[in-house]
Amino acid sequence: MKKKIFILYLIFMKISFAQNFEINDNIIQENLGNFNKNIEKENHNLIKNFTPEAELDPLAPSSNELYKKGKLLFNDERYYEAKIIFEELIDPNRKNDIYTPYALFYYALTCYYIGEIDHSESLFNYLKQNYENWEQIDEVLYWLIKIKFENKDYLYAIETINNIKEIKEKRVLYKNENIYFKRRISDYRKNYLEELLELKKHFLINIESPNYLKKILLENPKDEMVKEILCKRIIKDPFIDFNNPWTIEVIKKFKLDIHKYDPFNSLKSLKKKFYNVAIMLPFFYENISSNNNEFINLYKGINLAFENLKNEGIEINLFAYDTKNNLKVVKNLLDQKEFESMDLIIGPLFPKTVKLVANYAKEKQINMINPLSYNNELIKDNPFVFLFKSSLETQAIKAAEYFANKNDDIKKIGVIYSSDEKDLKKAKIFKKYIEKYTGKKVELMLELTQLQSKAFLGKFRDSKDKHKKTEKQLEEEEKNKAIFDDITHLYVATNDKLIVGTIFAIIEMRNIKPLIIGHQKWLEYKTVDFDKIQKMGVVLISPEYIDYEGSKIKNFRINYYKKYGELPDLYSCIGYEVMDYFCTALYKYGIYFQKEWNIEKASEGKLFEKIRFNKFHDNQELKIFTLKKGRCILEEGIDRFYPYM
Repeated sequence: MKKKIFILYLIFMKISFAQNFEINDNIIQENLGNFNKNIEKENHNLIKNFTPEAELDPLAPSSNELYKKGKLLFNDERYYEAKIIFEELIDPNRKNDIYTPYALFYYALTCYYIGEIDHSESLFNYLKQNYENWEQIDEVLYWLIKIKFENKDYLYAIETINNIKEIKEKRVLYKNENIYFKRRISDYRKNYLEELLELKKHFLINIESPNYLKKILLENPKDEMVKEILCKRIIKDPFIDFNNPWTIEVIKKFKLDIHKYDPFNSLKSLKKKFYNVAIMLPFFYENISSNNNEFINLYKGINLAFENLKNEGIEINLFAYDTKNNLKVVKNLLDQKEFESMDLIIGPLFPKTVKLVANYAKEKQINMINPLSYNNELIKDNPFVFLFKSSLETQAIKAAEYFANKNDDIKKIGVIYSSDEKDLKKAKIFKKYIEKYTGKKVELMLELTQLQSKAFLGKFRDSKDKHKKTEKQLEEEEKNKAIFDDITHLYVATNDKLIVGTIFAIIEMRNIKPLIIGHQKWLEYKTVDFDKIQKMGVVLISPEYIDYEGSKIKNFRINYYKKYGELPDLYSCIGYEVMDYFCTALYKYGIYFQKEWNIEKASEGKLFEKIRFNKFHDNQELKIFTLKKGRCILEEGIDRFYPYM
């Protein structure tokens, strides 16, 4: 009876083959993360040894040959070829079916690795239902749980893990034609349950929605892991206020000990008579040209703010350190006993030294500010590091928020970006959030390189040999030219001069009028005409907006010129604002000022329009503006969306 069911099962299932496939490990890593990738490798090492432990039927030697061949192909990652071999082995007409569960297992894995996830899951389920006492059933359950997590069926996956906890250690022996298999646990598998829990943790911490974590907790009210992850999410999530009804209800219902996971719960924000502030800049970095004075100007702004703070009664001890952008130099600085007495670190600037100092700041629990970086990787999992500027992520989210507020007009959304990693990151984040906010799919994701830009632009020009082309070729050309024609909202996630200039030229040639959102830096480019930006109504994002006609900047220029005999640049302004803002925060709230920022509203900067952090670790007050009659017109009243609740 079982064999008949199995035959029907195979007929019913969709079996598809493809050629010339190459497994993409990057996709696996992106979906599962480094932890899961390592577990996969360890599983590979185990499953390579899956071999029936019994004497072979001498009348069916071909089963052994096929099994060995399939294993060799599988271990060489030739999954399509291996799949064909294992399919032949699971034919129920074969008399010696000792290989069937092994072949089914490998067959399911080959399907998984070639992307036939649903098919793989069906095979694993068949194994689970029909070979429940098989010696390797733990591995079947592991892969089923993993697939369920990947498919975001968290409730099923968690329920299965919880059920495994209750399974008795002794299992019924599996009988197959008078041959008995005893369940064998290798040294590797002694930690089987722990590995499942790590797998569970890996996927749960990547759930973005606190509401979904709450849903899981409703089904599993005693699950301590889910409770812990939800607590950490409530603490870290900038959108969640401790005092709102949702948070109060969740904490009360599940008896969550929120403060247990708050890194600042045991830290007292001491207020002092004076504060020690370290400035770490590459003052004499030998690779900087003599004409490049940005870092010196940054320090000049810091120093001017230091003098003004002193006049306001805020006592600061300023310590300037030259990093020379050298890891050895920075390490020696951090090893000095003097450094442990710092209350705030401003800098360093370059990635290789930033990481070292960020780790030190976390270990010593000293707040650190990067005045120039947009990289939100610096602030991940480090509650003591801040970016003065808005991160790339915040810029992309703000662009999505702006479009979402004009949702009534959105018909077709497009995103253009360069091959630069930062641009790709912004494009992906924008796509993710605009689709969350509006419920509409991004229909055009276009990557361009500088080399491609010229050729890409050429496709939109009328060809000289137009008369030589067939009607079909001309239709195809026109179809390619029309890719932008229906776009109503276009996010250009790059500041590459050539690419930006190309996009403007194409839009002008096609005589279309999408709402474009880009970056303030475009105003500096010769490839982008200032009048075109104004005429097209382009919206620009500025993470460093200063009103140069305002009284604040005029007074600063006068004072700066009096001290240094030259006018300030943007770096001078940033240095001044960073020093003033964070040292004022020290004075008002103490050394852990972020404990009070949860309730603080946006404050006016001395030079910048507004500055706001709250529970974020990068400045949330970037500006969005358009140009009218040569003047910047700020876009106000952009609602802050909460994408998860």
